[in-house]
Amino acid sequence: MGIWQFFQPPLYWQQFEELCTTLLTEVYSVPNAQQVGRPGQAQHGVDVFGTSSRYGRIGIQCKRLADLDENGNPYPGGPISRAFLRDEADAALGFTPDISLWILATTARRDTKVQAWVEEINNEWEQAGRKRIAIVWTWDECISHLNSYPDLQRRYYRDVIQVRAPKDLDEIILRTIAMAFARPSRCRFTAKPRASFSRR
Repeated sequence: MGIWQFFQPPLYWQQFEELCTTLLTEVYSVPNAQQVGRPGQAQHGVDVFGTSSRYGRIGIQCKRLADLDENGNPYPGGPISRAFLRDEADAALGFTPDISLWILATTARRDTKVQAWVEEINNEWEQAGRKRIAIVWTWDECISHLNSYPDLQRRYYRDVIQVRAPKDLDEIILRTIAMAFARPSRCRFTAKPRASFSRR
């Protein structure tokens, strides 16, 4: 088992939606993943949408949380209340075409309360005969996916030094050396005059 890295959540909700779109493409092999509409348009509880050959139609509701604790991490649960979750899940029922998997993606850390609320929704959908499943992607799941897909790391966190293999370390060292040699020298060396000797 390798050492996994922690990644800070994106600063803006637009970046988080873009990341979720790419995660949907990679994790569920959805070649047509796309964001739904634009700000201000009715989205029916779905911000990102795509179709998987294995899981069918998938919709993601993205919730980037702005509230941070003293360590700069999103509060577990944050503003995701039971009422908010149920409202978004109910809204997603009106999304067309119908989806088989609805994902709440959030920058909050994993929280047992939110997981329990998602299971409540799944039980109700099953009892109602709906062929739909709800799951939650917390930031912990996003970190796991980022560590599993190095291409995603390079795309979204290329400014963060990451060493996953010896060749990565070699590349970082060579880049650092190249940058050092590319800088103009600030030191000026002057040659000392040679001492002259005369024969007697």
